[in-house]
Amino acid sequence: MNLKCLIFGHQYFVVQNFGYATRKVGCCRCHKRWGMNDRVKAFVPWDGVFDEMYTDHGYELKEVL
Repeated sequence: MNLKCLIFGHQYFVVQNFGYATRKVGCCRCHKRWGMNDRVKAFVPWDGVFDEMYTDHGYELKEVL
């Protein structure tokens, strides 16, 4: 983890929306990514399983640094 994130917390931004309650978020400081779902109150690290699932459903994944 980036030292700034450790001290001040992550600086979140939305990378991509996948619907009403689901999105990919990231941190501008440490460049980590998470999947977020409002309906089930989930906030989990983004991994290859999410990439595969969303590309299988026809989404073109965006990546912003």
